[in-house]
Amino acid sequence: MGTRVYVVTPADMRCWEQEQFAKGFSAEVMMESVGAQLWGRLQDLARGVALPHCVILAGGGNNGGDALVLARYAVTAGWRVTVIDFGKRRSELCALVSNRLEQSVDGTMMWARYSAQDVDDALTVLATADIVVEGISGIGYRGAPDGEVRRWVTAVNEWHLRKGAMVAAIDVPVGVDAESGAADGAALRADVTWMVGWPKRGLYWYPACAYAGEKVRIPLGLPPADWQTQLAVPGIPELVTPQRQGNAHKGTQGHVAILAGSEGMEGAALLAAQAALYSGAGKVTLWVPGAVRGRLAALVPEVMVRGVGEADTWGAAMCPDTDFGDYDALVIGCGIGRSPQTQAWVGSVLSQWHGPTVIDADGLFALAQQPDITHTSSWILTPHAGELARLAGSADIGGETERWERSGQVAAAYEAVVVAKGAPTVTVLPSGARYVNTTGNPGLATAGTGDTLAGIIGGLLAQGLTVTQAAVSGAYWHGAAADVLASGGYGFTAGMVARALPGVMGKGATDATN
Repeated sequence: MGTRVYVVTPADMRCWEQEQFAKGFSAEVMMESVGAQLWGRLQDLARGVALPHCVILAGGGNNGGDALVLARYAVTAGWRVTVIDFGKRRSELCALVSNRLEQSVDGTMMWARYSAQDVDDALTVLATADIVVEGISGIGYRGAPDGEVRRWVTAVNEWHLRKGAMVAAIDVPVGVDAESGAADGAALRADVTWMVGWPKRGLYWYPACAYAGEKVRIPLGLPPADWQTQLAVPGIPELVTPQRQGNAHKGTQGHVAILAGSEGMEGAALLAAQAALYSGAGKVTLWVPGAVRGRLAALVPEVMVRGVGEADTWGAAMCPDTDFGDYDALVIGCGIGRSPQTQAWVGSVLSQWHGPTVIDADGLFALAQQPDITHTSSWILTPHAGELARLAGSADIGGETERWERSGQVAAAYEAVVVAKGAPTVTVLPSGARYVNTTGNPGLATAGTGDTLAGIIGGLLAQGLTVTQAAVSGAYWHGAAADVLASGGYGFTAGMVARALPGVMGKGATDATN
């Protein structure tokens, strides 16, 4: 299994690097190591291309230094390399590797180096390129590209669109904010971003995520820091697949109660229930208002459907009729409605039930109206941005940075694990630890996928996963199933996501940071 991978801010990264240098780690050795790894990745991009021509855009800081080490490797291997130099002033380390490059390739006809300002027509330089590598600024650039940087980035984007060749960025594409995820329209559009050290938080948020392309980690081989922001990838204890013993039976694989549905919202209940089944739960009982039971019974024959009362909505008086003693986990809220009577019923259930609980959709609405509900069970809340704002007492969520902060506030206030749905989904613990999900795609932007996610998490809870494991793993497998379906295009449904689960869970997780 792999090691835990952290997602950090630029300030985190700078602080951590300085700590390592103070302990005696060599910045020069680190840069040479990064350059060697970049060279390996560059060769992977160029497979099948005879005598590749690589254009490298290099700044004057350490990001540019990484690019120049890469250039040295490429030239000495016989590649044709053109370096476009943006380094009017160079850091001490960048100057060192720049001189080393000049000395090692002296007399070689396969390379050229130009100042960015001295090239009149960038597209002419790019015309014969097979790959462009950008190492202008890394985490040091904020805001929209301007001057010579803007001119060259515009030319690379145009060349990329016209020729369809590869563009790689070192650490962060220029014009992308590595902290907030902001990206100007003139930012570099990369096919792949080689993230140096720890992945930068902004690259996982939109619009930056769309500019970064595939995200590949280039490790530095240094000790980790104890950061609170964490990336959910294979190998960490929180991302697991439930295992079955050879003598397993339905009674050993967990029993989930799904309290859901109402007049006109029967589908939400059914989606959550079947998702719990497909996630591996041994038994699933779907509880619905009595008047809608007949519409759901036997639609999924493996799901047991029980009706409560005679109405088509939930009310507080129904709580005594519902015995949850035989269940291992409970999911509440999918399609239940928002009437005052339903809200009171949600409060009664949550105050009486003592097992692990997933609260979704209308259940979150009821919770926001009754923030003082006393609970002894372990809660997982699954809000989208609007529901998160309501729980936090805000009018709305203004952006990814605010979503990040508000999810932490809600997790602490409710003493619950919060699965803040979005692009990406972020799971937050009451302690403040965060896990950024690396799976999923825009195909999930369709009705019912939230109900499916709630059911998946409930099914994992019933099989014995902790609330942290169930939340992180549920988000991961939900997105992974959607990723398989997206290979055939968008237009797949929430039910299809659930049915794809056994296939993707059986294959295991893939490391999203490579």
